[in-house]
Amino acid sequence: MGKWAAACLSLLVTIPGVAAESDARALIVTSEQLRALSTAVGGGPVGAGIKPAVTSRGSLADSGPRITMVKPAQGGPVAPPLEVELAFQPRRAAVDLASLRVWYVLKKGSLEFEIDVTEQARKHFTLQGAKLWVPDSAPRGTHVIRLLVKDEEGQPTEGRFSLEVL
Repeated sequence: MGKWAAACLSLLVTIPGVAAESDARALIVTSEQLRALSTAVGGGPVGAGIKPAVTSRGSLADSGPRITMVKPAQGGPVAPPLEVELAFQPRRAAVDLASLRVWYVLKKGSLEFEIDVTEQARKHFTLQGAKLWVPDSAPRGTHVIRLLVKDEEGQPTEGRFSLEVL
């Protein structure tokens, strides 16, 4: 990095109220998307991009890369804002990030709606996984992150990770 670029970056980091790009939270879902999902599971109108969630039919595809949720630990309730860390581990071939699909699901009782967040989430994924955030405005209830990713041989894995938000 040149002296000029380093000086500009240093200045940017020290200006109060201005965060460097690396400090910005990578949101998996926006507050507006959460409101639309919450309205749908509450029995209200279903907004654009919101659809009934795809539930697994039998076992999930699991012949591609392993997908694990590192943070938060599954099982206990969590409070927003919360960091979600997902990890990929190749099995036979490297992870194919171009194949990645990501959905955010909100459940309430028997209602379950999802929104495809692939485009906004994909830019935060690497071959190792991603660190993403769920906003402060996350409503109470069961939140699910659903992913589908393939390896370079075309072998798929689907992961569903549930969070009980307080």
